[in-house]
Amino acid sequence: MLNLQAENGGGVSFFLGLLGGEIADEEVGRRNWGIAEELLESGGFVHYETSNFSLPGFACLHNVMTWRGEEYLGIGLGACSHWGGERWGNTADFREYCARSAEPDGVVAYREKLAPEAKARECAVFWLRLFEGVDLAAFAERTGVSFLELYSGVLPGLIAEGVVAADAGKVRVERKYQPVLDSVLESFI
Repeated sequence: MLNLQAENGGGVSFFLGLLGGEIADEEVGRRNWGIAEELLESGGFVHYETSNFSLPGFACLHNVMTWRGEEYLGIGLGACSHWGGERWGNTADFREYCARSAEPDGVVAYREKLAPEAKARECAVFWLRLFEGVDLAAFAERTGVSFLELYSGVLPGLIAEGVVAADAGKVRVERKYQPVLDSVLESFI
């Protein structure tokens, strides 16, 4: 579930105009988000990530693996992969995909390998989207970097302000800060 922000002249406002809708102010957006969250949770859905709900045991595995920095292989048109420290994506152009599919790596549109610290920071920012928080041991194993050392300059302040909690081998953004998560995550980039 996304709480899209419509700006005058943007794509969302264009479609709202076509449908005869109006741009709601932030307070209305927050209230509607709260109503949707209550309805989903009362229906047995778990709010496991800042914009995702699922029935227990049915979280999107690909997304969770991505947010935790795990490896995955994507196969097919437009598919993305993260394996062996590299990330790559296949072309989304059908004709190009068909024409180049017989060549080794022919369908790959881009490939990149991040430096270890950059990869660790990216992993942290994605992982903090999960309400369960970052598992510090798994983070160190996956990235080769200590989360607590990497963020020693910002964590104490965020913990003191009550924005972030650290306990039981995990660090997580407190739930009440989820609506402004992007602002919180800027501290971890």
